[in-house]
Amino acid sequence: MEVPPETDPMMKLIPFVALGLGLGACVPTTLPTYLAAPADPSVGTRSPGYASVTAGVRSYDVVEPGDWRELNRRVAPEGDPERGDSDDAARRGR
Repeated sequence: MEVPPETDPMMKLIPFVALGLGLGACVPTTLPTYLAAPADPSVGTRSPGYASVTAGVRSYDVVEPGDWRELNRRVAPEGDPERGDSDDAARRGR
């Protein structure tokens, strides 16, 4: 039984095989020198230093909750006394 050429699966592979062979011909046969060169012993390197895993870790102790109003006053930007937006009005409840 003969298969028509337009439906033959082998005929559909011919362009891919030709493309593969064409691209394969462009690949250099030797490695570039920067990939195949051995390590240069004359290049200076730093010796690895010890670094603690816990370097820079701070300890936070448990404290009682503070007054949130006082904390807000400490972190709030300073008010302009000429405009009257000081903390006094907030303390008096206005």
